[in-house]
Formats: sequence, structure tokens, C-alpha cells
Amino acid sequence: LDRGLDDAWAIAQHGDGIDDAVRRLDPTALRSKLESLRQRASAEPSPQAAAAVSSVEQQLATADRLKAESSQTATTLRLTQTQLDGLVARASEVAVGSVDVDTYARDVDDLVIKLEALRQAVQETRGS
Repeated sequence: LDRGLDDAWAIAQHGDGIDDAVRRLDPTALRSKLESLRQRASAEPSPQAAAAVSSVEQQLATADRLKAESSQTATTLRLTQTQLDGLVARASEVAVGSVDVDTYARDVDDLVIKLEALRQAVQETRGS
């Protein structure tokens, strides 16, 4: 459980970093800038204007990908938190001997494996 909690914490920190990156990109300001650049590019077409539009479009696409990743990470962490809460509740049953310890241990191991897989996926994303 401790390892699972550590993995969940690392994943949550990464999600927070993603949210910070999205805030720095400021999609609202980028959309406004893109609209202005498109208007200028249509009024005065040039390779520079087209390049500026393309650059802002790429920045917005990055922000959208980051927001999607953040949303998926948050959803997975919410599910994991619920599963951890369930395991903590079941630990009381294990402590008094009313639940099979082997089944409980497998359930804990399964959740930790899921968290480790998510942590590795987040780590790979961080590296790319």
C-alpha cells in the first residue's frame, strides 16, 4: 500500500505539472492571438503571417494534448483513490480475521501493479 501511495503521489505531482504547463501556455490568450493573426493573414497574406498562424496553432494543439493527458490522469487517480479507500476499509476486516488474507493481498498487489503501470506511462510521457 505504501508503494501504491507513493506512486499515486508521483502521478498526482506530474498531473499538477501538466496543469502548470497548460496555464503557462494560456490557451485563452492563444485563441485570441490566433484569431488576430488569422485576420491579419487574410488581409495581408505573407509567408511570415502563415508561419505565425501555424506556430500559434501548434501551441494550441500542445495545450489541448496536455489538457487531455491531465484529464485522463485525474480520472485514473480518482478511481485509484476509491480503490485504495476500499482496500483500507477491508484492512479492518483482515485485522479481525473475517476476510481471506490471500485474496486481500492479491487485490493490493493488483492495485499497486496498476499504479506502477500508470507511473511508468507518466514517466514515458515526461521523457518524450
